Amino acid sequence: MSRSISTSLNLGLITVLLAGCGPAIAGRIDDGTLTTRVKTALLYDPDLAVRRLGVVTVDGVVTLSGTVQSPDEAARAERLARNVPGVRAVRSDLIVRLPETALKPAA
Repeated sequence: MSRSISTSLNLGLITVLLAGCGPAIAGRIDDGTLTTRVKTALLYDPDLAVRRLGVVTVDGVVTLSGTVQSPDEAARAERLARNVPGVRAVRSDLIVRLPETALKPAA
């Protein structure tokens, strides 16, 4: 068999193998990228007042930590994280702490 035919066959075989694996490889996003995307979504959301939340991703599962000012903010942060493509699940370790002004009695 000539060298050019052998090379063509090898390239063809590699193409077939990669085509079969392509979607699995292309669909997998590493945890660091997911963490960055979730942090970006949280940071730029105009309805989320909290700007400093912890985000850790392991095997596509995002864990949110930190303090928020209401249950609605916690739900919003979880929803934003869940909507990032590639996130498999979201775990919330968020703590709801009312702002100090809400705790003071009216004068």
